[in-house]
Amino acid sequence: MDDFLQQMWHTVLAVCCYVPPAALIDDAPRTSALRRTVLCPRLVITIDDHPLRMITIKPTMGIQHARQVLDSLLAAIHTDEAACTAAGSRWITAMRTKLSTLLEHDVSTSSDRAACERVYVALRRRIKSKDIALPSVWRAWVDKEFSCLLAGLRIKSPSSKKCLVLDLDRTLWYRSFEPMGGADFAAVLRMSHSKTQTTIYVSLRPGVRHLLQTLSSLYDIVVFTASEKKFTDNLIDELDTKGNIQYRLYREACSLHEEKGHLVKDLAILGRDLKDVVLVDDTAEVTAKHPANALLCSEYRGDKTDTELFAIATVLERLAHVDDIRSHLKHVPYLMRSATSAPLHLAA
Repeated sequence: MDDFLQQMWHTVLAVCCYVPPAALIDDAPRTSALRRTVLCPRLVITIDDHPLRMITIKPTMGIQHARQVLDSLLAAIHTDEAACTAAGSRWITAMRTKLSTLLEHDVSTSSDRAACERVYVALRRRIKSKDIALPSVWRAWVDKEFSCLLAGLRIKSPSSKKCLVLDLDRTLWYRSFEPMGGADFAAVLRMSHSKTQTTIYVSLRPGVRHLLQTLSSLYDIVVFTASEKKFTDNLIDELDTKGNIQYRLYREACSLHEEKGHLVKDLAILGRDLKDVVLVDDTAEVTAKHPANALLCSEYRGDKTDTELFAIATVLERLAHVDDIRSHLKHVPYLMRSATSAPLHLAA
C-alpha cells in the first residue's frame, strides 16, 4: 500500500510541477491578443430596444420628430405602459393636430425650433401635473428624444462656426465583435426588451480626443455614421466624455446613390452652407454627393502608432476661419507635410 501511495505522489508531482527542458523555453511574451483584450476596461451598458421607443425618423426634421414622440406616447397609453387623464388625452390630440398643420407649411428653422421647444415645455408640464403619467424609463426617453431633435435644429441654425462632420468606424475608432489586441474598452450591450446581449471591442484611434477637444471651440462637431444607433449611441458617450460632439447622425440619415446603390452621406440635411462644411471619412464612395467637402483619411484598424488625427486637427485649426473651406481642402496634402508624414487623401 505504501508503494502505491508513493507512486501516486510522484505522478502528481510530475504532472503538476513539470518544468520543461531549457531547450523548450523561449523569451517570447506569453500575453496573447485575447489576454490583452481581457485586461481592457469592460463596460456593461443597458440598451433600450423597446419597439415603441425606437424612432428612426429622418434627422433634423424637428416638427415631424416631435409628432412621432407624441405618437409613441399614445401607443404606450393604448398598451397600458403609460396613462393619462381626459385633459392629457385632449392635449396630445390637439398638439398632434397643430404639428400636422405646421408640417403642411414650409416653416423656417427658427420657427421649427421654437415650436418644438414649446411642445417640450408643455409636455413636461403635463407630466409634472400627472395629466400624463409616465414610468421613469419613458420620462428619460422623452427627455433624450427632445434633446436630440433640438440639437439637430441648432445645427441647422446659422452659426459663426464651420461644421465638422466626422465618420466613426475606421476613422475615429475600430470596432469588432471578436476579441482583439489593443482594445481600449469592451462594451457588453444588454438589450432591455429583447433580453439579448452582445459584446463589442473598441480601439480608439490615437488623437481622437485631442481632435475633439482642439476643434470643439472652432467647429460645430457632428458625427455621421452608417452604423445602427442602438449599437453605437452609448459607445459615443464613452468616446466623447466631455460632450464635444453636438449632434449624431446614424444609418437612417444616409441615402442611396441613385446609380450605384451604395450608401452616401448627404451633407445637405444639415441645413448649413456647404462652403462651411467638411466631412472627414475613410471611404470615398460615401462622399459622392459632396466630394469637394471631403477630407479622406486612411483606414484605421487598431494600429496604436497611427498619428493621422493629430495632423488633421492641426490642418483644420488653420482652416477654421477661411471663407470657403472647399477651395482650401485641395491644398491639404501640402499642409499635411508640415504637420506629419502620415498619408492623407482627398476625394476625387
